[in-house]
Amino acid sequence: GCCAAAAPGAATGRALSGAVAAAVPPPLRLPETVTRVFPRPGSLYVEAAAVGHLDDAEMLRRRLAGLGAEVSTSYDAPRDQAYRVRIGPLAGVAAADAVLARTLAAGIPGARIVAE
Repeated sequence: GCCAAAAPGAATGRALSGAVAAAVPPPLRLPETVTRVFPRPGSLYVEAAAVGHLDDAEMLRRRLAGLGAEVSTSYDAPRDQAYRVRIGPLAGVAAADAVLARTLAAGIPGARIVAE
């Protein structure tokens, strides 16, 4: 035979009793009040990389100096991502898209847009 387990009551042809089904509590419901607010995004940046060594971050900053790249430190990030190379803050989504395209074209494949 096979290793499949039969459903409770399947061997005898009986269904589960109503008492067992009634003992299962109903699912919890969340309040149905919806509050609508306007999004307030933070500043937009293009993050070229987050690295663990300041020398690596500075080398990348120099490579992207024409785009205004700067190095910052994130104390909350894992040690191997402590130094961030970012461009910004940028004026809006269109500007962030344009800077991201230029960063990718500069040979930085892991660049991404971040909001902070």
